[in-house]
Amino acid sequence: CQCAPSMAEYEIYCPANAYNVFPKFRLAIRPNSNVQIECNLTDANEYKQLPPLRIGEIERVQIQRCPLPGHTPIAGILEHLGIRSPKMLIFESDNLGVNITRRHLDRLQNLKRLRFTSRRFTYIPADFLADLRNLSWLDLRANIVELPAHLFDNLENLESLELGSNGLKHLPHGVFSRMPKLR
Repeated sequence: CQCAPSMAEYEIYCPANAYNVFPKFRLAIRPNSNVQIECNLTDANEYKQLPPLRIGEIERVQIQRCPLPGHTPIAGILEHLGIRSPKMLIFESDNLGVNITRRHLDRLQNLKRLRFTSRRFTYIPADFLADLRNLSWLDLRANIVELPAHLFDNLENLESLELGSNGLKHLPHGVFSRMPKLR
């Protein structure tokens, strides 16, 4: 990989090439603030190319155009990069696939904000968000064809929910009933 300091942030290109044109991964790290990971034509097996780092406490992590990391948690990527306790995760993918599970969000129970979007409609299992009790803000825009009836059951702290640009035809009865703080 190649690291290039740029103003108040660092950019890492993996694997390094002559002009950093179309690297598999581009990381933009703003210490104590945010990390942005962009993927370019990658598959889940290529996450191994990311360097082990010790980034530390970060408020926001944004992962763009990246596939889900196979059958392992997204937190595994963050731990490999040394990112501790992010409060916000933005995961934007061109295709989340059909194998999305609750396990992908393992070890992220301290998240306060989550954006999980895809350009292709995805099936989301009813227990997908079960461990994210601390969420206050959730964006599932452009994701879902069918909303599971119990998807939001454990989100008693949720205040804001975005479901726009989905292919939803109807909402299950009582789907929002266990979110007393929802505005």
